[in-house]
Amino acid sequence: MDLIVDIGNTRIKWAFFENEIIIADGVSLKDFFLPEIKAQPSFNKISRIGVCSVNKIPEELIKFFSSVPTIFYVNADCNLTFKSNYKSMTSLGADRLALVAAAQQEYPDQNCLIIDLGTCITYDLKDTKGGYHGGVISPGCTSRYDAMHNDTHGLPQLKAKDLEIGIGETTVECMHIGVIEGVHQELRGFISHFSEIYEDLTVILTGGDAHFFEKKLKNSIFAHSNFLLKGIHSLLKENLN
Repeated sequence: MDLIVDIGNTRIKWAFFENEIIIADGVSLKDFFLPEIKAQPSFNKISRIGVCSVNKIPEELIKFFSSVPTIFYVNADCNLTFKSNYKSMTSLGADRLALVAAAQQEYPDQNCLIIDLGTCITYDLKDTKGGYHGGVISPGCTSRYDAMHNDTHGLPQLKAKDLEIGIGETTVECMHIGVIEGVHQELRGFISHFSEIYEDLTVILTGGDAHFFEKKLKNSIFAHSNFLLKGIHSLLKENLN
């Protein structure tokens, strides 16, 4: 049994894999991850753990991971399931590696643009031959709201919300439209730009803010919440099987 873990800033996404099948999955706050995992029926069957983290891993979790017979960390030095043309591999985030691996596993013969809408928005390109070409990084919704609040005087702290396109009639409405519609137009622009370079481009949306834009974009695939976890599992198999 493989336990696959994606460690974020405040939450941990996890899934138990038996071969290719997800037996159980969930999202836990960091402080509750271990108790919730230990309560799972599959806990005592864990033989391998695959971990992806772009932050420092808490000592408590490192200790737990070390108690499992086999552990795998996604990093730039691991064996990849795709050919990377990225020029600065040491600075390439583990989450981006896992997302490209997921795209290679799910859509091996397709040109893919993987868009991860989190604290930052990352755009990553994979071609039909399994070549990875890098992409784009820009501020995500949360980062844009934070910048307006922290770097100006008098603008409130807001969180992303669904809205209709329109003209803001209050400061709060103006901020929401500026962020959500601003990201929407950015997404459309980059999708159009990369579609001119790569034929029959498959667009994959994932990440915590993806649901705000799923219906706004045409011809996109809304990747379920386990897309990155599948990529981690794919890399674990590539390195340990």
